[in-house]
Order: sequence, then C-alpha cells, then structure tokens
Amino acid sequence: MRAVELEARAEAERAREERLARLRAQVQVNVKDDPTRHLNPTVATQSEHDVSKTAQMFPVHGFTTDHLMKDRRFKVQLMMNEAGIKNPELRAIALTNTAPYRPRPEMASTHKLV
Repeated sequence: MRAVELEARAEAERAREERLARLRAQVQVNVKDDPTRHLNPTVATQSEHDVSKTAQMFPVHGFTTDHLMKDRRFKVQLMMNEAGIKNPELRAIALTNTAPYRPRPEMASTHKLV
C-alpha cells in the first residue's frame, strides 16, 4: 500500500513538472542580447517629439490664452497684479471703466433708452 502511494505521488510530481515545463516554454523570453537596448528611445517617447502628428489631447471647454489676451479687462487686471495694486476699490473702478473686447451677446437689446 505504501509503495502504491509513493508511486502515485511520483507520477503526480512528474505530471506537475511536465506541465510546468510546458508553461515555462510558453512564457520564455526570446530576446537578443543587447546591452545598450535600455538606452534607445521607446516608441512612446519617439511619438512625443512629433507633435504635428498628434491631435489635441484634451478639448478646451474654457478660455484659451489668446482669447483671454483679447479682453481688455483681463489685461488691465493683469497689469494691476504686476504693479502690485491690491486695493479692491481701485480695481473695481478700473475694471468698470474698461470696456470689454466685445459686448456680451446677452447684453444686446433692441429697445432704445430715452
């Protein structure tokens, strides 16, 4: 009885080793020996440098820098920040006296004020 159990265990171990050998053959790395391979650029880093081929990554849902720089009020506020003017009353007066780049569409009216 003991010999039968030992033989069964040995057969199971052989079957296990055979399965592991097949698995090792499937996942075996087949790469040329190239010690300088880690210094070469990858496909991803090569594509980063060619911006002309890539589309815009994220859509812009807000204001672009060009659009902001067209607005006179934004420019006045930027100049006041650079000049160090922090007084809210002065800032409010300057911004209310500055006309926007173009009137907002919701401010348009067909009614004439008398």
